Amino acid sequence: MDSLMGVLQGVHLKDCEDAWSWRWSKTGNFSVRSMYKEFYSFERPLDQVINIFPVEVVWEKPLPLKIRFFYWTVVLKRNLTTMNLIRRGKQISPVCSRCNCFNEDTSHLFLHCAFSLEVWHTLMMPKEEHYASIMAVDSLEEWLIVWPLENISEFGGLLWEFLPYAKWKNKVMFQQKMWNLQEIVKEIKGVMWY
Repeated sequence: MDSLMGVLQGVHLKDCEDAWSWRWSKTGNFSVRSMYKEFYSFERPLDQVINIFPVEVVWEKPLPLKIRFFYWTVVLKRNLTTMNLIRRGKQISPVCSRCNCFNEDTSHLFLHCAFSLEVWHTLMMPKEEHYASIMAVDSLEEWLIVWPLENISEFGGLLWEFLPYAKWKNKVMFQQKMWNLQEIVKEIKGVMWY
C-alpha cells in the first residue's frame, strides 16, 4: 500500500473527462521525434556500445517494401533461423539443413553455408574477384555495407547493386522445394530481371 501511495504522490486528479497526454511534447501529442529525443536523453554508462542501424543498406534502397522489411529483420537477426526458433522454445535441431555442418544462424544461412557459398560463387562469376570478400565479413549487415558497386551500364549496375538482396531461402526451405544450384541461380536471376 505504501508503494502505491508513493507512485500516486504528485498525481493531481481533476473532475473532467479522461484524456491521453504525452508528457514529452509541448502539445501533449505523441510524436516519434519526441520519443527518440526522450529515449536518447537518458544517461548511459560510458562502456555501453550503441549500435546504429545501417539505414542506408536497408531503408534507403529503392527495393520493394517487403524486401526492405525482410532485410530489416535479417540485419537485426530476427529472422526465423533454427537458432532463433530454438531461442523461442522450439525443439528442433540447430544444424543447418543444407550443409549439415554448422548451426543455422543468420550469418551462416546467408553467407557461410557451403550451399550459400556455391550460390554466391555462381552469381558472382562475372566479378569473381569480389567473391573472396564474403569470407572477410561476419554478418549480412557487413556484406551489404561492403558490397562493391561497379561502374557498368545503368541497368547492369542496378542488377549488380541489388544482387545481395535477392531472396531464395523461403521457397527452398519453407515450401520444402529442394532445388539444385542451377535452379536456385536461375530463380534469383529471374527475380532480379523482374
